[in-house]
Amino acid sequence: NEIDRIKKENDNLQLELRHLKGEDIQSLNLKNLMAVEHAIEHGLDKMEYLMTKRRNLHQTFSVAGKNVGGGESATQFP
Repeated sequence: NEIDRIKKENDNLQLELRHLKGEDIQSLNLKNLMAVEHAIEHGLDKMEYLMTKRRNLHQTFSVAGKNVGGGESATQFP
């Protein structure tokens, strides 16, 4: 039955989401824990990449602004 299949898929996706959020991880075996760890590490790497890219763009625009009109940009990024 298509409805039962979709309900089961929905349940599995909700459980996976809880695992990725760090909830209900007691039920995971080592292989699944390692998969969650990998997903988290990949997400952290992506965030670090995006933050570095953002800082580089900010520096580029700051230098360009100084060359064009002088002065600092009003927007500050961490």
